[in-house]
Amino acid sequence: MNITKISRRSVFRNLAAIAASNTLLQILGFVYRIFLSRMTGAEGLGIYQLVMPFYSVLSSLTLTGFTVAVARISAERCALSDFHGARRAVSLSRLCFIVAVIILAFPVLANRHAVARGILGDIRTVHALPFVFVCLFFTGLENILKNYFYGVGRVAPQITSELSEQIIRAIAVAALLLAFRPGDPGFSAMLIVIGMVISEVFSSFMLTAFYRPERKLLSAKKLRAPSIREVLSIAVPVSAAATVNNILGSVNSILIPQRLRVSGLSAKAATEVFGVMFGMTMPLLSFPIAFIASLTSVMVPKISEQLASGSEAEMRRKAGKTIHSTSLLAMPCIAVLIPLGEPLCRLLFSHESAGAFMLPLCIATMLSYYELCACALLNGIGMQRHAAIYIVVGGAIQLAFTWSVGIPHIGMWGFVLGYIISSGVTAFLTFRCLVKRLKLRPRWGNWFLTPLIASVLCSLICDIVYNMLLLRISSEGVCIIISALVGFCAYSLSLAALGTSITRYIKTLIPKQTDA
Repeated sequence: MNITKISRRSVFRNLAAIAASNTLLQILGFVYRIFLSRMTGAEGLGIYQLVMPFYSVLSSLTLTGFTVAVARISAERCALSDFHGARRAVSLSRLCFIVAVIILAFPVLANRHAVARGILGDIRTVHALPFVFVCLFFTGLENILKNYFYGVGRVAPQITSELSEQIIRAIAVAALLLAFRPGDPGFSAMLIVIGMVISEVFSSFMLTAFYRPERKLLSAKKLRAPSIREVLSIAVPVSAAATVNNILGSVNSILIPQRLRVSGLSAKAATEVFGVMFGMTMPLLSFPIAFIASLTSVMVPKISEQLASGSEAEMRRKAGKTIHSTSLLAMPCIAVLIPLGEPLCRLLFSHESAGAFMLPLCIATMLSYYELCACALLNGIGMQRHAAIYIVVGGAIQLAFTWSVGIPHIGMWGFVLGYIISSGVTAFLTFRCLVKRLKLRPRWGNWFLTPLIASVLCSLICDIVYNMLLLRISSEGVCIIISALVGFCAYSLSLAALGTSITRYIKTLIPKQTDA
């Protein structure tokens, strides 16, 4: 008798575990964001949002490429049973990262007042800069190990560390803000970064403990160990693109308050508008990324394994399912946010402007999810240079539109329109490249049209139910929750009516092994 069972390394098990973890992380992060907005105000969030793009640039320069290199090389080497080679990639990446951080830290910290005033555009950011490098150091050690575990198909270590890290970060930041009660937005930003440092130290030590047993694994095959040249050949183009893109993003972030002042707003009002957009509205729109990040973190190493074994057909199958799953998971979330996002933002953040531009931002965010998915797949099949170029093109387009924020009567609409166009262009270029490389035959109806029709119906029903409930129920929060649940039910029923069974589709993600 044959007994069919789910493989321990099945895509579905890992995807379900990471999706549940990322969803919980998003919820914790969102509650954390609400707390920050209440404790620091829109201006405090604005200063913090000026620091974080600079942190992102430093991270892209020193870390991003090495995390991609570790995930890809460890997936390829483990597919060939070369565990020593996978660990060698970790050691080389960690060494290169530490050297890069040291090289950057000295000049930046020696001139931190000039950096705060001349680059970040606000002297109040100077207090946080030294702690940014401490945070970066431990974040790098953590993320290199985390991507090793992604590559070898083990999800428990990163799930445990990420959840613990988020909880500790929230507790540490809350304790610091409540203890010191800072009135200065710059001091508030510094305390938030110190809280981040505390959580990253804990997470890096936890992942190191998980990694120790990996050193005892013996390779079934003796292959040539990865060289530093191999690691850098993957890391350098990814880091270069991420750096340029983050620089463009940082310039956008720094430019927006400055251009708003040019349009006639006071410095305080400009910082508040910036803080509302990037500290309140945009975080809500990023909630579906929990599903997309889960999907790519599981599927991309699998595609890298197929690349190592030369299975083009299986690469095409997994890439197609990744794109289809992106539509199935992200579209209904965005559909619900179109009618409910604005009242939800106002309810959570107690700010009248929170949730502005919701419809166009939802469109842009959905396009950015396809961009994220396609870029991850290109990285997985060794086309990181192409992905890098397309990301830079999108960042340049956004920067050009951001400049228009300073024109009276345009304001933040300049950023929003740039977000739509840049995300759309990058998504198109990356998707076209992926189709050409893998010789994919896009299933337009199945991948895009069917989820879109079901999502439009979901959004309309959410809007109708919400407005009906407002006439009968005084609690706006209850109205939002009920409307969202009804919308998701309508989405599932619509998919079934259109011939797409989510249950049947999920089963196709589960590789099976048969024991006699």
